[in-house]
Amino acid sequence: MAVLELKIYPLLVLLCCAFINGVLANYFPATHFTTVLYFMWPGLLLCGLGLPLVGAWQFKQAQTTMQPNDPSQTTELVTFGIYRFTRNPMYLGFALILLAQSCFLTNLYTLIGTVIFVVYIHRFQIIPEQRMLLNHFGQVYSDYMQRVRPWI
Repeated sequence: MAVLELKIYPLLVLLCCAFINGVLANYFPATHFTTVLYFMWPGLLLCGLGLPLVGAWQFKQAQTTMQPNDPSQTTELVTFGIYRFTRNPMYLGFALILLAQSCFLTNLYTLIGTVIFVVYIHRFQIIPEQRMLLNHFGQVYSDYMQRVRPWI
């Protein structure tokens, strides 16, 4: 399975999972959950869009790459701002976008796309990134991993 590590851009994984959610909502329309959750989708979407933007902005402030397919090019370990709370605000934001879509569609089956996204990104993006960053930054990154969780 190492062949999939760092190969597919996370944004493409997000779009594929959103498509899966749309298909599931179309084929299983009778699985609606409470309409109270429907009203949560704008807030989840705003957070889902905001986290990646803040994360990218902080990478730019640190003058380092945010290239998800080659973390070895990272020149600076970003540990300030949003990165004090999550090591992966961009991926967390993408997961929130999928949750917003599920709330908008009010369909339980669409949570499958979010689960697929989280599992795929963790296994094929986050774990290889951590391995490379540990190799690149050593104990400093190891200490950071102990202080800050990968998601929330």
